[in-house]
Amino acid sequence: MKTLGFCPNLETRLAAWQAFHRADAGTLLVVDSIASLPLPSAFPLTQWGFPSIAGRDAYLDVCVNRLEAFCLHRLRIGLEDALIPSLAPFYGTPEFDGFLPGDVRVFPDGAWHQGYLPTLRDFAFPLNAEQPWYAMTIGGMEQLAARARGRFAVRQRGFYSPLDLVRSMRDNEILMDFYDDPETLHQALAYAVTATNWWIEQQNTAADRCGEGTLAGFGVWLPGRGAGHFSEDTSAQISPATYAEFGLPYTSSVARGLDSIFIHTHPAGEHNFQHVVKVPNLRVLDIYNDPNYPRGMIMLQRYADTLFQGLAVELYPSREEILANADLLRRSKTILRYDAATDQDALEMADFVRELNAKAAR
Repeated sequence: MKTLGFCPNLETRLAAWQAFHRADAGTLLVVDSIASLPLPSAFPLTQWGFPSIAGRDAYLDVCVNRLEAFCLHRLRIGLEDALIPSLAPFYGTPEFDGFLPGDVRVFPDGAWHQGYLPTLRDFAFPLNAEQPWYAMTIGGMEQLAARARGRFAVRQRGFYSPLDLVRSMRDNEILMDFYDDPETLHQALAYAVTATNWWIEQQNTAADRCGEGTLAGFGVWLPGRGAGHFSEDTSAQISPATYAEFGLPYTSSVARGLDSIFIHTHPAGEHNFQHVVKVPNLRVLDIYNDPNYPRGMIMLQRYADTLFQGLAVELYPSREEILANADLLRRSKTILRYDAATDQDALEMADFVRELNAKAAR
């Protein structure tokens, strides 16, 4: 893949991602949206009748049309950032565990599994393509590939960490399992590693190969055979000792089979950053803002020179946060996901980041 219709200079974009991963510091800007630009909407999700295949395909058609309108507008205004035009099925989180049994609840703005298991001993389910949300995910990726026609790439959607995968089936009962049945929980987590590795292969088979790397969730490019993003949300709700026993070893087991891994967490999980950064082959740590905790930029301020040194950290900053933290960004390694207010805002932020990188290189 040397070019895309929605990104004629794909080789330049890939070169920027490759150089970024080789470096100890640098900043990539990805403009994800421009608020002043009207685009087709696929919401509410309840209108599509999921998991019907007809509803899936109609929904994905809207997603393709939305991406087309956005990317053509970006080309018209001359916006140059790090975005690689790509799509994956995005319904909420059932794509992370589309091979699991159990019902999925669909809401206007998202969906998630209701696959509650009465006992951990039932966790060793067969890995096959018979579950309806397998077709919603892998079949959805195949449908997007048929629609792409060289205009955009099909990327991975994402994954649960083994701990989050068991959590998706046990719900809050897992918080008791840590104490009531740790031995069986370890057995379930070991099986979750097998299931996660299988799900990586299913998604990689359906996704496009992008240069000498992998286009992971959110369109993050990873060197070599990569995977992400991996949700580590449960780490925000448990102690460091509990995560060190039940989380880190199993995520690490998956990561050792990859060249690159991309992990998603939250500021609420700050107390476990010390363990998450130990995951082998960790390339990118995504820190999504929480409403009742310090924002991701505050996390960067706290750990840029210690835990995060040399690690790419993905943030969701405001314009004001970017402008106010230029010195911090120059010495850090960051991917900035930016929602612009206007065309001018997007262009100014792209110029600012280019100048930021130029100054850091002098």
